[in-house]
Amino acid sequence: MTEPAPPGDGAPAGGPAGAPDATGATGATGTTGTTGTIGTIGTIGQSGIGDRWRSVPRRWRVVVVLVVVLAGFDVLAAVTGSFGATGSGSAAGPSSSFDQSPQGTQALAELLVRFGHPVRRLEEPFSAGAVPPSTTLVVADPQGWDAAQSGAVAAFVRSGGRAVLAGGPLGASDLRTILGIRAVPVYSPVGVHSAHAVGAAPEVAGVSMVDADPSGGAWDITGGTTPILRNGDAVLAVVANVGAGRVVLLASASPLRNQFLGDADNAAFALDLAGGAGRAVAFDEYAHGFGSGGLGALPTRWKWALGLAGVAALVWIWSAARRFGPPGATERVLAPARVGYVDGLATVLSATADRGVGAAVEPVARATRSSLCRYLGVPDEATDQVLASTARAAGVPDGIVGAALAPPTDRQSALATGRAHAWLERERRSYR
Repeated sequence: MTEPAPPGDGAPAGGPAGAPDATGATGATGTTGTTGTIGTIGTIGQSGIGDRWRSVPRRWRVVVVLVVVLAGFDVLAAVTGSFGATGSGSAAGPSSSFDQSPQGTQALAELLVRFGHPVRRLEEPFSAGAVPPSTTLVVADPQGWDAAQSGAVAAFVRSGGRAVLAGGPLGASDLRTILGIRAVPVYSPVGVHSAHAVGAAPEVAGVSMVDADPSGGAWDITGGTTPILRNGDAVLAVVANVGAGRVVLLASASPLRNQFLGDADNAAFALDLAGGAGRAVAFDEYAHGFGSGGLGALPTRWKWALGLAGVAALVWIWSAARRFGPPGATERVLAPARVGYVDGLATVLSATADRGVGAAVEPVARATRSSLCRYLGVPDEATDQVLASTARAAGVPDGIVGAALAPPTDRQSALATGRAHAWLERERRSYR
């Protein structure tokens, strides 16, 4: 006969695991001994990481999640190129040659190709050697510009290149670097609806009138440049020879946008800006966020905003973090137990002479009389005679009434007063 497996070895003492017993029920112990044990081990293994994660303070969990999300987004964007990828996504700001909207200049790029001008989009920071000097560089409403880019454009133009700078955040210092003169045009936010051609510059050959968006502004003072589009005192475009090259400055890029390219002589003006027949044209699309993967495609103001948000998060973490200080107590200090309080009070009473007992327990006597008044529902100012008669009518024991009304003079009467106070409070609470 086979000896049954001892309990704990995966089978119950009465038979193998999972075998039906006399009632037909499956052996519960056997099932628990196998499946239950494995399930318990699996639960412990699965909950270990979760318990450790929950033990981290909530503010640090939030910070970790945000860092992981931002890092994952940047890695994904860098791998897929979905942020700032070539020819996809949304351009930062107006006047991008990838933009088909009324604010873009895609129609200008197509027009140039149709008339035999090779078109190229630059998606890296512009440098003097990025394109040959036989190219016309078009920079329209750049969303980011710095002194290095101004110096690169100046070197490109001086070597014989041609640059069309339309709109954008070009300041006086940038214009002085590019033009190489101190008397540069001065921008005014008051623009014009249209401007007529003046002079005999090749940029306005065959051009009579050019329409523009008046919100784009105009040149109020032309400085050392030559006006080529004017409406009264407001000048829409100027030109200047710089070294072996030439620079065209448009106060507003609107005449080159899809919305205005078909108006007046805007298309003829755009073709004249490209230069001679067959001259290559390069659009600076890096200035519109293309070609810079990940967070590098964000406009500068967005980067500042993210930086400030990061500083604010660090300040919040610092304010919410635990301050350094003395070590806290390992256990909470509790009030003494009632037994200890009673023992202490008994010690005080035992050390007090009979003549001093009345003064020692006078607060207890006042509290006992007040409890009797509350129990009977009479004011505290009631006389002892009124309290005694009312208490007897209410069935209060005479010993309780006497102890509550007579001031204690010795230890026995003091204990009686305390017992009376406890009885009255207990009875009063039971009737609430």
